[in-house]
Amino acid sequence: MADILFGLSHRLMKNAFELIYVVLWSIWNRRNNILFNGVIRDVLDLLDWAQCYLMEFQVSKTQTEVFTSTPLFSGNIGWSRPVEGELKLNVNVSVLEGSSVIGVSGTIRDSEGVVLTCWDLKLIGGFDVVIAELLTIREGIRLAIEFGCPLHTIESDSLQAVQAINHPNPCFDVASVVKDIKFFIDSAGYGSCHHIPRSRNIVAYDLASFAI
Repeated sequence: MADILFGLSHRLMKNAFELIYVVLWSIWNRRNNILFNGVIRDVLDLLDWAQCYLMEFQVSKTQTEVFTSTPLFSGNIGWSRPVEGELKLNVNVSVLEGSSVIGVSGTIRDSEGVVLTCWDLKLIGGFDVVIAELLTIREGIRLAIEFGCPLHTIESDSLQAVQAINHPNPCFDVASVVKDIKFFIDSAGYGSCHHIPRSRNIVAYDLASFAI
């Protein structure tokens, strides 16, 4: 396989070769979903997702914005990269309407948009969406600590989940999960959690959707 890819890298245009790599990664992810989650993802969806991810990756590489402690969201479309040398965690939850199945996912990427780790899982049970989002954030931070990934930014398109973290209330049902998240962030010296629109969280959203 390595020889084949090496040969293709000299024969194909850069964009075509990058797409092949992302498709291969998608196939690997589909295989893991079948083995560990029992979820079979439509093969035709793989190409659509790969093209979407590659486009988002290429757009992020052309961005020049730098995040401050209070990022400005001006309606930009697509994932925005962190400052050079920093890492970003994006998480998402997808609910299958009329069922007790929830898909959760997360990605950790660097300032070049390279995925350092990603996951998607199917949860069975009557989870509240906000609780599921908070559990996903906690798991993402835990994995980042385990893998030694220093997170600069944590992003979710769930405003309620982000508000629960940034403005904790001990009376909330999710107080124990929020407490864990705050402890992980503070002890690891990670950056803060921000809310973003769905349009800037497409890859994490698609991964969560594919899990169900």
